[in-house]
Amino acid sequence: TDHSRPPDVIVADYHLLNENGLDMIGFARETFQTEIPAILLTADRSKEVRQRAEDENVTVLHKPLRPAALRSLLSHFHHARQDNASAQNAAQ
Repeated sequence: TDHSRPPDVIVADYHLLNENGLDMIGFARETFQTEIPAILLTADRSKEVRQRAEDENVTVLHKPLRPAALRSLLSHFHHARQDNASAQNAAQ
């Protein structure tokens, strides 16, 4: 595994052992200095969690999770990444 390269996408649960998924996503983005696409999985439907995720450009999927919804989002992020790479190559 190449630890110098950011992940293609982050999928995190909101409730983690000593922190929450939004904090972990923020840490990863800060570490790699890039806006890594992120999905937050949670059963918490509070306005606070929803608003913070929106403010931090994190997509929320509520539990119980529908696998098709996760597959769709991952496919969307994959295609967006390919489109960005194609645009960057064309600009060079």
